Amino acid sequence: MGSTEKEKIIAIAGQRRFPEMAKLVERHGGKAVHRSCQGSLLLQPEIMQKQMDELQEMSLDWFLFTTGVGTEAMLSAITREQSWWLWRRKLEACRLAARGYKTWNVLQQYGIHHFLKDTEGTTFSLMKALEGVDFRGATVAIQLYGDRAEQLIEWLLEEGARVVEFFPYRYTPPDPEVVQQLVMEIAERKIAAVAFTSAPQVHNLMQSAERLGCKQAVMEAFHQEVVAAAVGKLTAEAIFRHQIERCIFPQHERMGAMLVSLAKSLSVQPRTSLSASSSLPPSVI
Repeated sequence: MGSTEKEKIIAIAGQRRFPEMAKLVERHGGKAVHRSCQGSLLLQPEIMQKQMDELQEMSLDWFLFTTGVGTEAMLSAITREQSWWLWRRKLEACRLAARGYKTWNVLQQYGIHHFLKDTEGTTFSLMKALEGVDFRGATVAIQLYGDRAEQLIEWLLEEGARVVEFFPYRYTPPDPEVVQQLVMEIAERKIAAVAFTSAPQVHNLMQSAERLGCKQAVMEAFHQEVVAAAVGKLTAEAIFRHQIERCIFPQHERMGAMLVSLAKSLSVQPRTSLSASSSLPPSVI
């Protein structure tokens, strides 16, 4: 991926599938190092059930689903508890919206088809899809995850909605020493790129950089030498949200496609015909 050993080092910020990603990096002449910026996904069945019981008692006008994992956790729990018919009536009585194809697929697998879709699988595109809706006085439940989607929540509150947050799962914190190591490697330009596979990884990295007093150095590195690569548009959205304007990501969310796009950005001809990278300006996000 480059002419010197320094330029060949690609940090993988995801927790899972590192050996597979490392082989793809090596196939393009690079060297992968594992720097996980994300802990384990932790389902919270008892907390989720308590939140669902509270939601069941509320009169909801909208229910927004933001991730496939969270939607699956909720709907499978409803099925196990044999309360599907109660929730089916509740969901049919309110309007639904879903972000991203993974979320759409889960809803459809459970026989739910009457929902508003976004176009890009990002928080911004979901907000665009909801433009023109009168939220004044409406109660809106939002299925969230490690990222609170503060931009979406603030927008809904400004539109006059009452927002109820629903967290079926969360991520445990990553190893702080590993994240700090990556912060310093970026700030000191010791790596060529960082490959992010989820939004929480970006937030954890930048929060660590701020705690260490290295945030400005990290941002300058990303703007100049170190390339930020995202697995898809949702992760790229998180990168842009931290004012990192240079980001490589594929049109379709796939890890292999991300690494091919990254190889192209580092002037290496990939050996496959996967889609080229895209770049959204910060103003779009």
